Amino acid sequence: MTLRVNREHIDRMQSAMRAIYATRYVSLESQLEMLLRTAAETLNASCASIWRFERGMQRLRLDRQHDLRTGKAAPSVLERSVFPAYFDALKSAFVIDASDAVRDSRTSELAESYLKPLGIVSLLDTPLRAFGSHIGVLCLEFMESTRKFEVSEQAFANAIATQISFAMERDELNQANATLVQRVLYDSVTQLPNAIYLRDHLDQALGEMFRGGSGIALIYADLDHFMQLCNSLGQQLANELLHALAIRLQDVAPADATIARAGDDDFAIVIRDDQPQQAALNLAAQIKQCMREPLSALGRLVHCTLSIGVSTRAQGDSTLDPESMLREGWIASRSARAGNGISCFERKQLAQATLGIELEQELRQALAKQEFEPHFQPIFDLRLQKIVGFEALMRWRSPQRGVLTPIEFIQVAQRTGLMISIGMQLLRRTLNAFADIRQTLGDTQLSLSFNLTPSEFLQPDLISNTSAMLNEFAIPAGVLSFEITEQVIISDLMQAKQTLEQLHSIGVGVALDDFGTGYSALNYLRVLSVDCIKIDRSFVDDLDRNSRSALMMRSIGQLARNFEVKAIAEGVEWLEQFKVVASLNIDQVQGYLIARPTPASAINASWLSEIERKSAALLQRSAY
Repeated sequence: MTLRVNREHIDRMQSAMRAIYATRYVSLESQLEMLLRTAAETLNASCASIWRFERGMQRLRLDRQHDLRTGKAAPSVLERSVFPAYFDALKSAFVIDASDAVRDSRTSELAESYLKPLGIVSLLDTPLRAFGSHIGVLCLEFMESTRKFEVSEQAFANAIATQISFAMERDELNQANATLVQRVLYDSVTQLPNAIYLRDHLDQALGEMFRGGSGIALIYADLDHFMQLCNSLGQQLANELLHALAIRLQDVAPADATIARAGDDDFAIVIRDDQPQQAALNLAAQIKQCMREPLSALGRLVHCTLSIGVSTRAQGDSTLDPESMLREGWIASRSARAGNGISCFERKQLAQATLGIELEQELRQALAKQEFEPHFQPIFDLRLQKIVGFEALMRWRSPQRGVLTPIEFIQVAQRTGLMISIGMQLLRRTLNAFADIRQTLGDTQLSLSFNLTPSEFLQPDLISNTSAMLNEFAIPAGVLSFEITEQVIISDLMQAKQTLEQLHSIGVGVALDDFGTGYSALNYLRVLSVDCIKIDRSFVDDLDRNSRSALMMRSIGQLARNFEVKAIAEGVEWLEQFKVVASLNIDQVQGYLIARPTPASAINASWLSEIERKSAALLQRSAY
């Protein structure tokens, strides 16, 4: 039976936290023993242990444990070379909730030498972070039978891990002497105060506010797509980018503000003002404005965006601990990604953050179970009056949620770094299914387009992986084209041009999607050698209300012909839209009026003939 963290558990947790805070200068051993005992007793774990990283995250060594098992000696050292999947999971996951640890892909490597000899069935492992990096893991082990961990249990384990990390950080600070203050309290990459300094500074500021001082605002800025930038630029250039961003923030922030690097890709600015929320929003708007200019790193210009969350405290507020403000700022920055880039913390965002954690766990399971599948939408050529290709569209067939489109989960997939793995798995399934479609229809001229996010397009292995898959399924490279949006190019124009050239060298085409909506669409068409432009569906949606949309589409179609690239109108759903599009300089159309995205299993010769017959009839009706 799954244990839920009820009121008793919460009270026990709060009591332990108050005890830790009241005695935060007692020995580290006493603090950690109290936390391990609390974790084990609250969640009924057989063993609660702390493991520390060594040799640059190449080894884990057992540091201490609260063990209720008898007569079983656990290994004290784990090597990355032996358990690479487990180490990778620790680095990327918020928590490893392995209900069936022996079969879970993240922990199955531990089965023979660790799990089975000790009788361990389930694991709940939470990474420990200090000074902005991973330092170890809190490991909770369970015997007897498998158990599914509730989100509340994962949050409880994370709270314990946070306190363990905080205790370790504070202990290191207490041991540091004056000559090490710069190294301990400042980030070596950006030269800004680090997360420890930030927490202590917030603690002091909240205390001063409680005694009658000004209100406090925390501006929490998250660098968007940082993992993608690391993959495409390399770690050295990514570090230079972080340093350039730190300088940019220092230039725009008030002189009395405190700026810190709060995490790998997170920055925090603390200001004091009698109207903290308005002051924070004004500063956030200035930051968004200054980020319109690219950052310079090692001679390269890179456009970056920030998602900014705001958390404030004023006289009369009762929650005066720094961890709450940092957590609220982080949650608000995640919410900002779905809006205009700036978000003030609201209580409802806590529930959204919890749902985000649940969705992340489901996405990881879906990836392991290969629940992502392609649906194919046909593309109709107005001149040839036939179907000439398909666009592959991702669908997630979730056992819990049904069939989902990417808009319902792609933000979480990108934020957690899962998008590249999901995309490559989907590309393999797409090419496999398309090979069957080609054979079923007996048409080797059909084209296939596949959408790539910025992180997928700029990944170093895209060319080699694509080439290998095309060979595996015997599909000519000239059949395939990747669809990218302007966001791919904005993030790194030089890398985008290089990747595009490499794709062309192996015969794969590139289409510029959502054309006509970006700031620099025409310029990118000039400097990039794309093969096709797909006109954004907003133009098609507006055809019956705005005559200028038709004029713009005609101009785009003519522009495409001048550049000798195809122009495709997508999102055609009504006959009136089809009639207007057919009268313009547009080569091809796709949309629900032609056919909805369809599973590969439903595509056959009779289906294709019916689609072509219906589309040709629509074209004839458009002539009248």
